[in-house]
Amino acid sequence: YNAAKVFTRVYDIALQLSFTFLVPASSKLSSQNDDKNLKALAEKSIFFLTGIIILFSASLYWFAPFILSMLYQGKYPDAVSILRALAVSGIFIPLLGISASFLAGMGKVKEFFLSTIVNFIVATTLYVLSVQLLGLQGLAMSNIFISLFMAASYTFTVTKFGNLNINWPNVIFRINDARNFLFQQRHKNKN
Repeated sequence: YNAAKVFTRVYDIALQLSFTFLVPASSKLSSQNDDKNLKALAEKSIFFLTGIIILFSASLYWFAPFILSMLYQGKYPDAVSILRALAVSGIFIPLLGISASFLAGMGKVKEFFLSTIVNFIVATTLYVLSVQLLGLQGLAMSNIFISLFMAASYTFTVTKFGNLNINWPNVIFRINDARNFLFQQRHKNKN
């Protein structure tokens, strides 16, 4: 399990970075009652971080046998399925991290705390049951459901108590923002 888990530290870094940058930014926008820019920041953050994490997760999933065999020379053949399960669970990390960051930044500390307690109870229960029933494979598989549950929990909480209604089609169409940014950068480089 640890042989596979080491590769998913990138998800921990993504969570820490989202907290580091989004808590102060969302706090500032929330204190200014700038709901339009707060919502735009959330949508852009979800789009950007999800794009990066999906590429990383897909790479881990598809190249898991190669990565593990190169680094561990075939010592841990069971780690391939574990790494793949952890890669799938990583897809939910952007939504989880950004929703939690916005809750903290918007000053919804009580709601954030209560949601975290519920997530902790659900995660602990699921981890214990999955290890008892399925061993390390179950532990890895339970990560998928726990990540999904936590992402849904924090998103529900930020939507209900933070009044941050994220428009999902807008998240998808943030590709235009990315394209415009790249076009502007290319235009600047030519001048």
